[in-house]
Amino acid sequence: KDERDLTGIYMTGHPLGAYARVLEPLSTFRIAEPPAIPFMEEIGADRPLRVAVRLAGMLKACTVRMSKPKKEGDVPQPWAILVVDDGESEMEALAFAKTFAKYREWLPETVDQPILLCGELAHRTNRDTRAEEPDIQFVVREAYPLATGLKKFSTALHVTMRYADPALLERTAALKALAASHPGTVKLLLDLVWPSGVAAEVDPGIPGVELSDEFLLALGRLQKGDPYRLATIKDVFLEPPEPRRWSRPG
Repeated sequence: KDERDLTGIYMTGHPLGAYARVLEPLSTFRIAEPPAIPFMEEIGADRPLRVAVRLAGMLKACTVRMSKPKKEGDVPQPWAILVVDDGESEMEALAFAKTFAKYREWLPETVDQPILLCGELAHRTNRDTRAEEPDIQFVVREAYPLATGLKKFSTALHVTMRYADPALLERTAALKALAASHPGTVKLLLDLVWPSGVAAEVDPGIPGVELSDEFLLALGRLQKGDPYRLATIKDVFLEPPEPRRWSRPG
C-alpha cells in the first residue's frame, strides 16, 4: 500500500499475487472481458437483462454515500460505491442501502484487502428516459472477505504431481506437512499424472486446508512448474436474491 501511495504502482509485487491461481476459478468473469449483455430491444424483453456474477479481487476504494429520500418522511440510508481490482483491471460496483446494511460493519475497513463480491451485471439505465445505456453496471448482492469466500465457495484444491518425479515421496510429505500447518475446511486432492498422460485423482488423507496467502505462496514454491487448481461450487450466490415484484407468484 505504501509503495502504491508513493509511486502509483506496486514495486515488489501485486497484493493479489499469492491468489493468482485461485482468483480465476472463483470469479465468473474478468473485468477486462465482461460477458456480453444484449439490450432489451435485441431480445424483445420488457425489462433489462441481468447476469449473475462473482468477482474476486482487491477492494481499492469504498466511498459511502447517503440515499436521497424518495418521498417525504423517508430517512436517508447509507450505500457505497466500491472499486475492485482483479489484478489486471478495475471496476466500479454499487452496494445499495439494503445490501450495504448487511456489511457496513466491516466492508469500509477492507480497503486494500482481498474481497469476493457476488452480484449482477446489467446495462445502466437513464434515470429520466429509463432507456438502457452501453455502460455496464455491477450491483452487489453479497460480499465476503476473500478468505471467507474461499471457504464458502470452494469444494476442493487439486494439486498435480508427476508419478515419475524422483522427489514424489518427499514432495507429498512436504505437502502433508504444509497442510497440517494450515488447517481449514477446503478438501485437498492429489492429481497424480503418469508419463503416458493418464491421471488419477487420489485422496492423500490430508485434512482440509485454509487457503491463506501464506499457504498459497508456500504451495507455489513446492509445486514450482506443476500446477494446482481450485474447484468451486456452481451457484453464484449463497443466499439467492429475493424475487422481484414482477416475478412473485400471483
